[in-house]
Amino acid sequence: MTRRPPLIPLSMLVLLSAAGGCRRSEEVPASAPPLPVRLEVVEAAPFQPGFQLLGVVEPQDSVAITARVSGPVEYPSSPGGLLSGMEVSRGQLLARQREVSSEHELEVARLTAESAASELTRHRESWQQGLESDAVFQTYKLQAELANERLQAVAEQRQRLDLRAPVSGRLDVERRYPPGTDVAAGSVLATILTEARRVRGWAGSADRERLSIGQPARVRPAAGDGPPVAGTIAEIAPLADRGGAYSVVVQPADPEHLPPAGDAVEIDVLLDNRPEALTVPDEAVVLTGDGTAVFVAVRSGGALRAQRRSVSLGERSAEAGANRVEILHGLTRGSRVVVEGASLLSDGAPITALDDASADG
Repeated sequence: MTRRPPLIPLSMLVLLSAAGGCRRSEEVPASAPPLPVRLEVVEAAPFQPGFQLLGVVEPQDSVAITARVSGPVEYPSSPGGLLSGMEVSRGQLLARQREVSSEHELEVARLTAESAASELTRHRESWQQGLESDAVFQTYKLQAELANERLQAVAEQRQRLDLRAPVSGRLDVERRYPPGTDVAAGSVLATILTEARRVRGWAGSADRERLSIGQPARVRPAAGDGPPVAGTIAEIAPLADRGGAYSVVVQPADPEHLPPAGDAVEIDVLLDNRPEALTVPDEAVVLTGDGTAVFVAVRSGGALRAQRRSVSLGERSAEAGANRVEILHGLTRGSRVVVEGASLLSDGAPITALDDASADG
């Protein structure tokens, strides 16, 4: 059973974060004390651009465990009930249903079989002693055999209410039914997810235009544990769903190293690699009334000051933790950009570099 995580474009998060620190240029008092900032020298370097999608690991197959009759449900091997993430084995008893009519029918059949067996024992002794004819003895023998057959049939029907795992896998429980809860026939108590085989993600309309079949991608656990798994884009939905998202399927090169089926993941979609690109951390970019800008450290009258430079942004780094953005226009190699403290600056503000070496020149 696949559940789509909420779609949150990374670019929107970055822009909202930057907007929180947006300041318009203001007059800087001559006596303003210098603000401590951290600088970074801009250099051209290889850059892997990309964007992120949210997704979920899909199983090779899924099997629903459903209630066969209406009535109370119990969990002999799991007193607390069935829980998502539980590992189960083929044939394992997962739940047992109780049906008043079947319980009563089983008890009647058991008592009838015991009574018939007792009568057969008594009449066998009389027959062996020659006190009873063979015809009478055979009658009681037949009655006992029929009673046992009836008991076995009712018992087999009762076992039909024992819900066992038809395959091995991991449980996905969308709605929990505590022990003793009355459930309706057909209710899904759990779904067994088998081995993970692929990943399904969702892209917004803007990202949809940048996707193509065969495009490289990396799958990472949403929790951040474990190495990424390489793969390629295998399917792209031609139409958006009701939420406006496009379904995207990533086929991993090594499915065995995927997180378990049902786990949330992040998908790094890789764009064309840049052999040389100028990049800065996301924190260096500020929003102004004229667009995006960065602050560059310059010497003016023997003092170090922040000079605002308008910049044009390109792609962002493929890895979510890298948090770097490509600068297309507005900066040159060797520029000393404010990478910490930019949101507190205005054009011409005096600054002091926390890293003295980067401020030289």
